[in-house]
Amino acid sequence: MLYELYKEAQFETDDLVLEREVFDEHVKRHYPDWMWHLREQNVTNKIPQDEWYKHPPDDVTPTIWKEMCNKWNNRKWKEKSDRNKTNGKENQAIIATTGSVPMAKRRKELEKNGCEPSLIECFRSMHMKKDGVTFASENAQKLYEKMDARKSEVASQGEIVTDSQIFFEVTRPPTRGRVLGMGAGVKPKDVEKSIN
Repeated sequence: MLYELYKEAQFETDDLVLEREVFDEHVKRHYPDWMWHLREQNVTNKIPQDEWYKHPPDDVTPTIWKEMCNKWNNRKWKEKSDRNKTNGKENQAIIATTGSVPMAKRRKELEKNGCEPSLIECFRSMHMKKDGVTFASENAQKLYEKMDARKSEVASQGEIVTDSQIFFEVTRPPTRGRVLGMGAGVKPKDVEKSIN
């Protein structure tokens, strides 16, 4: 149904496979937010639980709305939701300062004299405020400080470890197709060559 609405927008492309891939990626990325907004606007603390089913949003069929309400009212779902809220508070967002420029493009712009910047240099550049001293978020600053300390430790001990290895040691390996702190545009395959 969503894809049919998307196709009605009549984007100019002859590559239907690419069009579908872009659509699927967009939905996958925004689906949790859509569900949160639906639930927040129509269910959470706004109306009594026994009234949820009676007030489906205009763009959701009553059958699908009932399924969604049943899911939200499920004990296991509520426990997982509470656990995720707690985890979310502990894992503060890593705020980037690239603005509307995609991080993958910003990473390419950082290339100097044909040399690709290390992941640590990219991370610092993408999370530093314009003053060049202050990080945009406390979490980004903590991660960078850990990377910098590890670099110093490695250098003082004479170990041979790359910046990429240090980066992933601190941030953890890529998960769910993403490299932490590098935005949606930088995929693990984009940095694999720098890991080895």
